[in-house]
Amino acid sequence: MDADLAAHLDAVETLRGEQARQLHGELGGLLTAARMILATLDTTPDQGPLARIDSQLAEALAIKQRIVEALRPGMLDHFGPGSALVSYFETNCQSAGVPFHCDAPFGLPFPAPTAGIVLYRIGESVLALALRDSPSAVRLKVSSDAGQYRVVIGAEAVPAARSNAPFLGVLARWIARHGGSLEGRMEGTSLVVEAAVPLR
Repeated sequence: MDADLAAHLDAVETLRGEQARQLHGELGGLLTAARMILATLDTTPDQGPLARIDSQLAEALAIKQRIVEALRPGMLDHFGPGSALVSYFETNCQSAGVPFHCDAPFGLPFPAPTAGIVLYRIGESVLALALRDSPSAVRLKVSSDAGQYRVVIGAEAVPAARSNAPFLGVLARWIARHGGSLEGRMEGTSLVVEAAVPLR
């Protein structure tokens, strides 16, 4: 069953990537073209109904971009999973009012693309798991050593009573399908999750 779930997670990621490409390429192209045509019709760009239409098209493009980023963050391909995770953690920790500390040097080599997206999704999942317990702080460390791209996530002052083992076990089997590993443990009152995938 766990192997089936891991395979399902891979299929979901493939679908997300395809949907992101379609939204970006097709819908984004149509909306941009509509704005360009509108610009040629409007002699007074700051007034009138055409300006309102242009504003609504700009808003639609912004919504499209947010959906594309949720499906497949562009930072993954351009800057790697570490930078994408830092951005995601900063945004979500700030929204939750939880202090965030990170150690993520710029310029690390990238893991293989599929392994990178799996690592990113695991980071998203672990952060959601941590934030549900209102930690006093969240830490993220990204490093590269011995042919591995490694991410360590720590959530401080979380209750130890709740067992995260089944959830982390599913994530461990998913990352293992891509040559990686995941370990979750309690260190005092901190939940620590360490995940690694091979470099390209």
